[in-house]
Amino acid sequence: MKRIVTVIACVVFFSVACRSTPPPSPVQTTFLIEAPFDRTWSAVTEAAAETSLPISAIEKESGLMTTGFVTLFRGRGMERELWRVAQRRRVLLGLWDQGRFTMNMFVKSIDDERSSLTVNVHLEGYEWNVSKSWYSLESNGSIEGDFVRLVKSKL
Repeated sequence: MKRIVTVIACVVFFSVACRSTPPPSPVQTTFLIEAPFDRTWSAVTEAAAETSLPISAIEKESGLMTTGFVTLFRGRGMERELWRVAQRRRVLLGLWDQGRFTMNMFVKSIDDERSSLTVNVHLEGYEWNVSKSWYSLESNGSIEGDFVRLVKSKL
């Protein structure tokens, strides 16, 4: 009887631990802005300044702005903040104590009255329990959406 319980416990443990993670949901990264390039670019730079994003590259001619890493949180027990902005990634016995991201924003003129804004976020989480390493994570779109809403409020 003890052997059967042990086998069942092992089967349950490994079936839960080895299940595959569903593919990430697609996230909208390109948004139509009802404003010309210059107004959109100004709104993007204002939004980046207001949120204190560490700008590492800015090129108005090409419409590209890139940030350095922004720390989401640091400290054990704060992983709920990571899952607020990232799609869950399962790591066996994984516990997360840091999260960070970079952003690339690209403004492109469509015509004299409209432009497009592409926001790409690269997220990483640090797993401290088993692997003690950084993992690339998929965004759930909340950082992108919050930034675009702020840009639109500046127009």
